[in-house]
Amino acid sequence: MFDTSIVPNKFVQPQAVTSLDRISGMVTVAPISKGEQISLSKLQTDRRSRSTDLAGVTPSGKRAITIVADSIASLSGMVRPGDYVDVLAIIPIPMQGQDGRVTAQTSVIPLFQNVLVLAVGQNTGGVAASSGRYSDSASSTTGNILITLALGPQEANLIAFVQEQGKMRLVMRSPADAKVEPMTPASWDSFFNYVMPKQETAPMVDTNEYIEVVRGLSKERIPLSK
Repeated sequence: MFDTSIVPNKFVQPQAVTSLDRISGMVTVAPISKGEQISLSKLQTDRRSRSTDLAGVTPSGKRAITIVADSIASLSGMVRPGDYVDVLAIIPIPMQGQDGRVTAQTSVIPLFQNVLVLAVGQNTGGVAASSGRYSDSASSTTGNILITLALGPQEANLIAFVQEQGKMRLVMRSPADAKVEPMTPASWDSFFNYVMPKQETAPMVDTNEYIEVVRGLSKERIPLSK
């Protein structure tokens, strides 16, 4: 029932859908004409048909893995099932200095982009979910938030490793944005390069005047005295 096409940026309508995966399981709330760009404003999640079982909401080929996030990492309680996020890792990276000593430098590593949030606590977004953002069991015993993500098998393995090494942060994405962009790790070096970019120095211009003296097969340049 859908056709995909390439549209120049200046003709893309606000909230236009850029990924069919993003609207899977949604229902229309307004008519959509043939050839019209599908807008998220005309769709909503059909929570009546959404399963409340975690296995039922886990996409095929993905694995459900739960991470522990504090209030800052969990976007201050604003993330909910069905949202898409980027995952950043804050971990110490071993660095060897010029003296040969190895020290740990804290770096922010972009792990994954466009990751589906399956559940917050035990809330999977179904009809049995609490009416609030988080269910009563969303918080762990330490007051942190339990967030379940849909990742590939290798990605789940990596995020489990990172959890043991440092912290993670979630970055909210727009529902209409499924683009994966190249990102570089952030460290003190990249920070200072960003806030204080290095200025290219102009090459030195020699303003002296010379005369050329030819003796047989040799040639010599002699600067003139000023």
